[in-house]
Amino acid sequence: MWSGYACGKARVFYRLFYRKFTASAVNPVTCRRKLRYYAIATWLAAPGVVAGDWFEDATRESGLDFVHFNGMSGELYFPEMVGAGGALLDFDGDGDLDLYLVQGHMLGNKNLSTAVFPPQHPVPLSDRLYRNQLEGGRLRFTDVTRATGVEVAQGYGMGAASGDIDNDGDPDLYITNFGDNQLLLNTGGRFRDATAEYAVNDSGWSVSAAFADIDGDSWLDLYVGNYVDYDLANPRICLSAAVVKEYCGPASFTVQPD
Repeated sequence: MWSGYACGKARVFYRLFYRKFTASAVNPVTCRRKLRYYAIATWLAAPGVVAGDWFEDATRESGLDFVHFNGMSGELYFPEMVGAGGALLDFDGDGDLDLYLVQGHMLGNKNLSTAVFPPQHPVPLSDRLYRNQLEGGRLRFTDVTRATGVEVAQGYGMGAASGDIDNDGDPDLYITNFGDNQLLLNTGGRFRDATAEYAVNDSGWSVSAAFADIDGDSWLDLYVGNYVDYDLANPRICLSAAVVKEYCGPASFTVQPD
């Protein structure tokens, strides 16, 4: 039961933090919303709660040396400006979350020498897998890309989804790319490309994916989210207000169905 007193207290904080508040009749929906704001405001005001203490950058000291390469060559290909993703998964079953990061490469058959910013990793470029070797509270990642077979993932990466598709206890990976997608099957800590075997390729422009047991049969199903229809061989030309060539936005292209 949402009391008038509680909602009144929440209303005060709601007014303080959200100026768009307008008087309305007390009802369970608006009351719950105001109580949430009240709880958040109370917690933020508590001693010791300082925003700067929540996170700290531990990238370098933890051994994560990954540098994404988008392959920009001055041609302003649309995929160059789309950020890459990754996935957290315990691929080796040691209880610690490991990190998978997708990589890019040159587009439009451009030579690597035309890259505006050269890649920071050896070629051929591939996605990278970092094993979490957490010991004694000290976070440490080790690059195990080649040791685990992940170097076969050499597409223009967009994202990754993790799930145990064959119910063997090992999390597998589905990689979304600009171009052919890939399914990497985890065989006890080492991955192999099983895309053709499971018939899950999508050669368009996939950006996200998710595993879920949609039909309740105890087997994970796969949903793939696609972006737009973009053709490197015939890229659209977009101009800024100053009539200078610039990157096109998604509204300039036809949407691809998921």
